[in-house]
Amino acid sequence: MTRGREAVVRFVNQNDREAAIHLHGSYSRAPFDGWAEDTMKPGEYKDYYYPNHQGSRTLWYHDHAIHITSVNAYNGQAGIYLLTDPAEEEKLQLPNGKYEVPLVFESKQYKKNGDLLTPENERDSLFGDVFHVNGQPWPYLDVEPRKYRFRLLDASISRAFLLSFVSDAKNAKPIPFQVIASDAGYFESPVTTSNMYISMAERYEIIFDFASYKGQKITLKNARDVFKDEDYGATDRVMQFRVGSTVTNTERNRVPSTLIDLGIPPPKSTVDRKFKFERTNGEWRINGVGFADVKNRILAKPQRGNLELWELENSSGGWSHRKLSINPSLQSLLIILINS
Repeated sequence: MTRGREAVVRFVNQNDREAAIHLHGSYSRAPFDGWAEDTMKPGEYKDYYYPNHQGSRTLWYHDHAIHITSVNAYNGQAGIYLLTDPAEEEKLQLPNGKYEVPLVFESKQYKKNGDLLTPENERDSLFGDVFHVNGQPWPYLDVEPRKYRFRLLDASISRAFLLSFVSDAKNAKPIPFQVIASDAGYFESPVTTSNMYISMAERYEIIFDFASYKGQKITLKNARDVFKDEDYGATDRVMQFRVGSTVTNTERNRVPSTLIDLGIPPPKSTVDRKFKFERTNGEWRINGVGFADVKNRILAKPQRGNLELWELENSSGGWSHRKLSINPSLQSLLIILINS
């Protein structure tokens, strides 16, 4: 999708259960948000209006039907939604075309007969022991020895990842790469790191340079003991990159030191609002209020143009929710600027 070009997308429910389509990361209007109880029955369709007025970013859409979101998304009702701004892309000259690759991570589990194990009656977590990338288990990708832009999405229903790139050389250490964007779009400047957490529903965009690894194999690894996730024999690897010896295109093979001006205001020292996320009696609650408590579920009404500092606390006992994933026992500070 192109920034500024409005779209109407028709979703037809060909499943045997209800569906509601949520465009995750879009400021869609309420009738088109795909909220949990706004469902289409089997055989029905709905036209969703998307304004596409936000800056370049990686969004995704997934089923959001109440009580069966994880089941529907796990079985394939999810996908990438790319929003680009031609002016931004022309200015930045980042890798594009075949050098810009979305990578959708999922963690599945299979029965002995090869059928997919369903999370239908799961009340804890289904971490999965088979990693899929773009629908393929433990795939490989042939790449050229140059920079690539990868758009990462964790579409798993329970598993978080701690990712790193490692060559097949003996005693190889994780290879640094640059993170250029997250859920809300570009960072002001690239961030260089050798590993990166990504939790359910999160998106990141990274630049990896294969120039020094001609003829080698690079493995995208996952760490052991990530949060409360259960490990299996091959959950320490995600996919492989096989680096060729020839570069067929040298254009857009750079990363500028400055990506975008976010206009970030100076930091505040006083916390304006605190939100406690927890799971009680099988339900997610924020400050003790659940989704079904319609009269009380609006917890904040900040004034337009104000700057607020919010404190988010995850007290869910190791759980991570699709909408918000925070390291257990970690308190995070978040600055919210309501634009005028």
